[in-house]
Amino acid sequence: MALKNTSGEPPTWAVAIVVASIAVVSLLFTIGQWFGTSAIPFADSSFFWVGLIALPMVTLIAVAIAAKLIETRGAVPADIKKGCAVLFAIGAGLAVAIYFLATRGPALVATWFPQSQPELAIFAACFGFLTLLMFIAAHRRSKLAQSWPSVRGTVVASAVESYISNTDNRRTRLYRPVVEFSYVVGGAAYRSKQIKVGMTMDGAQSYAEAVVAKYPAGREIEVHYDPANPSDAALENPTGATWIIAAVALFAFGVAAYALGIFS
Repeated sequence: MALKNTSGEPPTWAVAIVVASIAVVSLLFTIGQWFGTSAIPFADSSFFWVGLIALPMVTLIAVAIAAKLIETRGAVPADIKKGCAVLFAIGAGLAVAIYFLATRGPALVATWFPQSQPELAIFAACFGFLTLLMFIAAHRRSKLAQSWPSVRGTVVASAVESYISNTDNRRTRLYRPVVEFSYVVGGAAYRSKQIKVGMTMDGAQSYAEAVVAKYPAGREIEVHYDPANPSDAALENPTGATWIIAAVALFAFGVAAYALGIFS
């Protein structure tokens, strides 16, 4: 019986692309500090830097979509040329949109809303739009997961892992529960570490320990899996959690409206 392993971790190439985008942002910021903004094209626009900050987020979304497409197909899609063309078109469209917003967006917003803060309004609106797309994708996946069939599985390993997170030059120790479980679908054995559908579970030590205590090694559990891709499986489907993303998007749109002066 073949054993297929799906840990729920992002593929190496996806991590490399996201890290590369962050490196590009860091490099451009360093060049701007050492040699001045004149050494960077379009750096005279303040919105250029806003778009640059948003680059890792846009890259993350694009890579997540590509990784999910490959995972769903179980391998590199047969129509890889068509897929690459679509991704290229999306990237080109985003580049044109960012260029337009960076060069003409603030002036247009200032014309329509004289009392506004154009850069803040555009950044908040773009952030809200991207977050809204994330909500739609997460909510759709959660809705589909509600109809997933289930099989009995067994917890193979259960432990708490810790790591250091660097945010705003502050080092914080976070903890994550790692629960690996095995299950069999159609005669094929699978393993997964995905506890909740489409969610990471990093947080306080007490939280991670509580999750691990809920799923001790050797325990029989119910595994929900995608019938179109049995390697995609999880133990829980927190349907209400996606609305937190919607709340973030709504808050961003509220900030954009405030920056436009709508509430004044």
